[in-house]
Amino acid sequence: MKKILIAAVLLVLIVALSYVKTYREHDRSMAFYNKGTAQAGISLDSARQVADSLQMALAEKDVVYADSLTRKDQAYRSTVDSLENLVDETQNQLEAAKAVAKPAATLVKTSAPTTKTLTMHEKILQYYKDRYAQLPKDLSAYERRIAINEIREETSLKFNISLEELKKIRTEYKLTY
Repeated sequence: MKKILIAAVLLVLIVALSYVKTYREHDRSMAFYNKGTAQAGISLDSARQVADSLQMALAEKDVVYADSLTRKDQAYRSTVDSLENLVDETQNQLEAAKAVAKPAATLVKTSAPTTKTLTMHEKILQYYKDRYAQLPKDLSAYERRIAINEIREETSLKFNISLEELKKIRTEYKLTY
């Protein structure tokens, strides 16, 4: 019976020691958890302060840029208004000059540029066709489209015409490329 009693006491002692050890481990882990939570809270607060200061700085910049854009818009509008007035005056002067000009002189002037325009159209088309003929034959469809667009831009720059005018000329002479 003595052995049973000693075994029971040892068993109770082992259970008590395990309980105390588990309780201490729990207290230690809670202490680490609380310390980590406190540090995370401090870090979070500092990050929030930085974010708030950045938002305020961004809001200030937005106001500055909006003011700058408003001032520039006003300056450009006044420039555009003055240019519109200049265009109106020039247009009125042109209309007055047309009214004074003789109809016969106007007829001669319009017939001469028409023939010149036709020869100019032919020069433009010849240049365009020559540049198109110089393209390599092994281009993919995409590369061919890009090259043709470059040829169009080059032609319009060389002859000082717009892309729309070049398109009209190509349509007039039934060019599909």
